[in-house]
Amino acid sequence: MLTKSRLIFISLFISSALIACGGDSSESTSSMPVEAGTSEQATIDKLGTPTSTQSRSIDALTFTQSEWASAEGTTSVQFQNGAVTFSQFSAVASAD
Repeated sequence: MLTKSRLIFISLFISSALIACGGDSSESTSSMPVEAGTSEQATIDKLGTPTSTQSRSIDALTFTQSEWASAEGTTSVQFQNGAVTFSQFSAVASAD
């Protein structure tokens, strides 16, 4: 029983530490480069031709992952059946 309690305590401690060390989540959601639901063509019109694209189809579902790389960072966008479901901008680390 002591071993189970110790395991639970350690996992709670590690989880709390990871949450405390995480970045500010409001920063990533407020700077979303593309709104969810935007069409794939509208996204390409806004951001230009993607640097890389991967696409997979399962029956009637089509999943596409596109990335746009620049000197400022990388914008990743996931599409499901031609509509944005997720987007993220990852800035290049500064040399400070």
